[in-house]
Amino acid sequence: MKHADIVFIEYPTVVDREPFSLGFRYMVSYLRSKGVSAEIIFPPKILLSRNNQTGWPEMLNSIEQIFCEGYKKQNNYFYKSIVKGILDQIQELKPLIIGFSPYDKFFVPILDYIKFLRIKGVRSHITIGGHYATLAARQILETVPEIDSVVCGEGELTICELLERVKTRAGLNGVPGLIYRDGKKIVLNQPRRLIDDLDSIPSPDTNVFAERLNRREMSFFSPSVSSSRGCYGNCSFCTIREFYSQGDGKRWRTVSPSKFVSEIDYLSKKFGFKKFNIVDDDFIGPGRIGLERFREISKQIKHKKMRISFVINARVCDLDENKIKMLKEIGLNSVFLGIESMSKNCLSRFNKRLKVENSIKAISLLKKYGILSYFGFIFFDPLISVEDIKSNLKIIDIIRAKKGEEYFFPYYPLFPLIGTPVFKHLSREGLLRGDYIRGFTFKFRDKKSEFIYKLIKPLYGNIEFIRFLIYFIFGFPFNIVGVEEKLRKLNQNKAEKAIRELFEIDEYLLLDYTYQTIKDAIKLLEKSKGGVCRKTAKMMRCDVRNVVGSLKNKAVDIFLDYLTINPDFDTKRDAVARKCNTDAGSCQIFSKT
Repeated sequence: MKHADIVFIEYPTVVDREPFSLGFRYMVSYLRSKGVSAEIIFPPKILLSRNNQTGWPEMLNSIEQIFCEGYKKQNNYFYKSIVKGILDQIQELKPLIIGFSPYDKFFVPILDYIKFLRIKGVRSHITIGGHYATLAARQILETVPEIDSVVCGEGELTICELLERVKTRAGLNGVPGLIYRDGKKIVLNQPRRLIDDLDSIPSPDTNVFAERLNRREMSFFSPSVSSSRGCYGNCSFCTIREFYSQGDGKRWRTVSPSKFVSEIDYLSKKFGFKKFNIVDDDFIGPGRIGLERFREISKQIKHKKMRISFVINARVCDLDENKIKMLKEIGLNSVFLGIESMSKNCLSRFNKRLKVENSIKAISLLKKYGILSYFGFIFFDPLISVEDIKSNLKIIDIIRAKKGEEYFFPYYPLFPLIGTPVFKHLSREGLLRGDYIRGFTFKFRDKKSEFIYKLIKPLYGNIEFIRFLIYFIFGFPFNIVGVEEKLRKLNQNKAEKAIRELFEIDEYLLLDYTYQTIKDAIKLLEKSKGGVCRKTAKMMRCDVRNVVGSLKNKAVDIFLDYLTINPDFDTKRDAVARKCNTDAGSCQIFSKT
């Protein structure tokens, strides 16, 4: 019977374009290099086919719950579909350690699953890691007795030492980088020093690609790769600095250019991958050191005559025309830029050390060289004023100028991430809401800004849901099967028509309706010095819910029409359509069956 010393649980999300955690792949590769049996457990793929009588309505209903309301524990179709499959694999492998890497948005469903494992008699040592777990380690262990330890900071060395202690039943005292429960006590061991030489870490495991992707999926899949760890910035809302400050060492370290390029070359030749997602928090890096490394990477890619494309994360201040030209020459396709705001006040609060003009210039240069740009943008924060909101609306004009490109959703609020300077400040000011298990939100200091935020809040999950339908037609996500067969049978024009119509709804909600709603709200606030009366506010919120609900149902109709493959499926689609909830203001697309 197959056995593993340690398993990592890849908990499913619905729309992630890569369902393979790079962190877990690094861990598995490192552990195997030390002679340890390590595996990643993936949730069973959810089968949706013409013969599945409840799959489609249940799936869409569950996905909408996730986007609009969060996971509904055991009541969610996805939850019910994956729990037993993962449990069966754990019971077969009988691991000594089970590892999870939660983040605050999805900690509750992962916590539910950990409790489920304990109820089912799983007695393995359960440990968690990652940014969220590291920065909330003590609070999590104090609250969740089912979790035995937290691996803080970089995990490769700590998890290996933890396994050795668990194997020999020795105590966990003295394992650097580990916080653990000892009876009723929470023990904080000393932090572990950051890994100085990243070349000493084996390249991440690649077996998962052959095991989990078919040939068609490989043709458009973009694997994540990493050439550095950390960031030299100090943004007040970001966990990166805090995470890499747990132990001594440089906060920004790099893989050698030769190793990094060799990894990409291997993936390209072995699996045929041509598009890569470089997940470095800051690919270019600081000053002369960053520039020299970047030039060497460029030189080696050209030397190997690699025909690839890639996506990077970059700080606005690191981009200039010469760097953009060099990146374009070696295959840069798109850049994720941390713009965050069009307001000088907000940028100052976020400690961006950035001017609005710098962001506009960087976007313009990327457009000049045909490189797509996506933005990190925080439209609302607890201290924002109406004037700041007016400034932030300028981002819509920039998006409109990018017509024809895929764009992001710019109206998101600040997420108060645990351990960050923003989190600590809001805690002192009494503006935090929530807890360490369910995550945190915030209270607004300015009631007028809060009114605008609450007015457009119904858009958040619903636009994400509509985008899921678009991704689904493209062939995402990878944890649902049955899609490939449909795509082979469907007329290409039909798929293109559905995508175009869904994008039109998405674009209208994003660039026109929401934009105008915010402007109307600002005008109303400026006229009524004492604030908007409750009746008017309620009517405006009702109008938004009705419009969003109506357009969402229209999007579902387009999606269901796209799925009509043959007469049998037409009958099935009609049955599904009849289940549609016609109440435009409702959050439920399908009534419960």
